[in-house]
Amino acid sequence: MRLIAYRVFLVSFVLGNAGMAANAEPLMWLAAALGLIALGALVTSMWGVA
Repeated sequence: MRLIAYRVFLVSFVLGNAGMAANAEPLMWLAAALGLIALGALVTSMWGVA
């Protein structure tokens, strides 16, 4: 679970950078949403909830 969350967070970071480079706002919004979801999953997995 934690490894998947790390990978999703990394993918969101790469997507965000690609969105900024291409000046594509929808891609940046998608990256931000993915990053927040992954961050939430990481925090809950560290607490032993998920």
